[in-house]
Amino acid sequence: GVCAVVRIKIVQDLAITREAFTAKLEIENMDTFTMENISVEILITNDEQLVENEKFYISNASYGDELINQNLPAQSSGSAEWIIVPFSEAAPTEQKNYQIGGRFSYSLA
Repeated sequence: GVCAVVRIKIVQDLAITREAFTAKLEIENMDTFTMENISVEILITNDEQLVENEKFYISNASYGDELINQNLPAQSSGSAEWIIVPFSEAAPTEQKNYQIGGRFSYSLA
C-alpha cells in the first residue's frame, strides 16, 4: 500500500534573473511508522538535463508542521521550503529554461 504522499510545489512558473521564488515539499506520512532521516537534494537542470545548481542561490530548508529534525511521525504531515534566487549567470544574454526537481529519501523506524 501507499505509505506516504509527496508533493513538490514551485510557487512561481516564471522567474526573472535575481527574482526569488519558493520551492515547497509537502509530505503526508500515512504509515504507522515514523519517517526518519528525511533527506532532500534540490536539483536544477537545463534543457540538456545537466545540473546547474551553481547558477542559483538555494537557501537552507525551513521546516513546517510536524517535520522536525528530519523526522516525520506516523499519521502526520510536514513540509519544507527553500528560497531560490537565479544568479545573473543563469541567463546572462538570453532566455533559458530550467527544471527544478530533486532527490528525496527516508527510512522507516
